[in-house]
Amino acid sequence: MAEPLRVRLLLLLRKSTFTVSELTEILQISQSNASHHLKALRENGLIEALKSGQHSYYAIVAGEHLHAKLLQWLETLDELASEISDVAGDQIRLRDVLSRRAKTNAFKDWRLSQPDLPYSDLFARLSVGYKDRVCDIGCGEGDFFQYLTQNFRWVSAIDVDIHRLQKARATAKGLQASSAGLYCADAANLPFADGVFDSVIFRMTFSHLSDKMQCLSEASRVLKEGGVISIIDSALEDETALDLIRDIDRTRSGVLKVESLSIYKPVYLARLIRVW
Repeated sequence: MAEPLRVRLLLLLRKSTFTVSELTEILQISQSNASHHLKALRENGLIEALKSGQHSYYAIVAGEHLHAKLLQWLETLDELASEISDVAGDQIRLRDVLSRRAKTNAFKDWRLSQPDLPYSDLFARLSVGYKDRVCDIGCGEGDFFQYLTQNFRWVSAIDVDIHRLQKARATAKGLQASSAGLYCADAANLPFADGVFDSVIFRMTFSHLSDKMQCLSEASRVLKEGGVISIIDSALEDETALDLIRDIDRTRSGVLKVESLSIYKPVYLARLIRVW
């Protein structure tokens, strides 16, 4: 299983799900070659194929369903990847594929219908493309960093819990994410200048904020004109948050506009645009 091409495949599938055609484009191999290695990984119990119409999306099997030895082997991927020169080129082509996905609805609609798969990869690219600077509000232990660093040149992250922030710093270091700055700060009083970010992200944090409107006001302040606030949160826990977002066009006096609000229980996805 340590064959270099299979390691490259698993590195990609650790970040998202892909069709055979997407994998062949990223890895620069033939479809028959990709199918051969995907079949071997399936037979070893590492990946599965998830059907969607005429397409199959390949994904790593959820951790709780993996044999302990396979799970342990997956944890060595980064070490194995350090010896494979083609990995760097894969990351460049990966961005192209993910950017193209952001312009279509087919992948988004399918991805959101998969309750057992994480939403992180989709949310990181929610019509954002590849931009300059992002602010991650309530970053926790930094489990979102690997997705953000694929889509932004610089990641600024805040959290009020210093212990979680320390773990987030360790996560950033482990990812070799030198383009990440971490701050112990409150979402209602961001330690940033006006108009510096292309995007501000609230990932499973918005429903826990005590003064949501003040936090949105601060997020709007640090955004560039045309910048995006992206929110993903539970559609089951806090109806008041959904009501606030629906009413943004009126309450924010034209500063923020709701571009989209999609509810895919158990989560909702919202995009707010700073218009001036």
